[in-house]
Amino acid sequence: MSGAAEPITPMGVAATYFDGRNAAGTAVQLVPAGQRIEVRAGAEGAVIAEIELDRDQLFERFGFAPRQIVLASGASVEVPITVAAEAVLASAGAQPAPVARWQQRWPLVLAMLAGLLVAGVLGYLHALPRVVHWLAFQVPQPYVERLDLQVMAALERERLQPSRLSAERQAQIAERFAAAAARHAPDVRYSMVFRSMSGAAGINAFALPGGTIVVLDGLVELLGDNAVGNDRLLAVLGHELGHVAGRHSLRRLMQTTAVALGATVLWGDAAGLAANIPVLLSGLSFSRDMEREADDFSVGFLHSNGLSEAPLVGLFKEFERLNRGKEPPGFLSTHPSPKERQRRIEARSAE
Repeated sequence: MSGAAEPITPMGVAATYFDGRNAAGTAVQLVPAGQRIEVRAGAEGAVIAEIELDRDQLFERFGFAPRQIVLASGASVEVPITVAAEAVLASAGAQPAPVARWQQRWPLVLAMLAGLLVAGVLGYLHALPRVVHWLAFQVPQPYVERLDLQVMAALERERLQPSRLSAERQAQIAERFAAAAARHAPDVRYSMVFRSMSGAAGINAFALPGGTIVVLDGLVELLGDNAVGNDRLLAVLGHELGHVAGRHSLRRLMQTTAVALGATVLWGDAAGLAANIPVLLSGLSFSRDMEREADDFSVGFLHSNGLSEAPLVGLFKEFERLNRGKEPPGFLSTHPSPKERQRRIEARSAE
């Protein structure tokens, strides 16, 4: 009854009328009558209703489904998608919506899609980081500290093992760093834990959103317990404190989650997103801008403690040497090229 039918009279088109009380529809004709459309039924063509588009609601086309007209009385009319039916509606003043017109102009549609793509890329590269930067510093510290507990629990289940370093060595590192951090950034809250991890990934240190700095045995053992090695270790820890001060981990988590939520809106399946946040965070890498911020923080950190940038530059040289092998240290896996960072710091110090 609601299929695409041809006009049944020279003046009208076939449609289906629903009175709003019964589920069954009635076959009718829609006949133009000035700025109105008469709904006629039966062999005699008796007028059973009138459509005035200024008063009644005409729904836009949706594919090849019949168009709906909801009358003020509560009745409705299904109109087939035909040229004749569109002509009758147009005679009463119906105009296609801009979107409907655009859909019939493919060059315009493609241009709009390209514009949306460009806007999405620019939003991701510029707008989203700015918004996330502001939001990250609005989150109360106790919330991000609780997040650290969840992340550590997830990492300890999957990857981290207890530290092999002696309690004396851990205390030595923690005490020197605490004194250095108090001189350069007394207001930055952090905690330090020591763990181990197998393979090259164990040569690393990283910061979590709530200020937990995880120091892995492989990094401490690689640098050694001597003046040069201890200064280089201090430079690494200063770099990680820079990530804490800039809330880089939280910002990356928010940005990645925002992208994931956007994908969920487009493709669905939001199940498990919140539950996987700790695991997601453990695999995040920082942007180059964040790494530069942390490097600059580390240089200032060293200067505040009577050291030059030499320990940080020497650290990059050591990592560059290690990177010539098949598997780079974990500290390099999520960081820009050590040579690039080394040159940048040397160039800044020469200014």
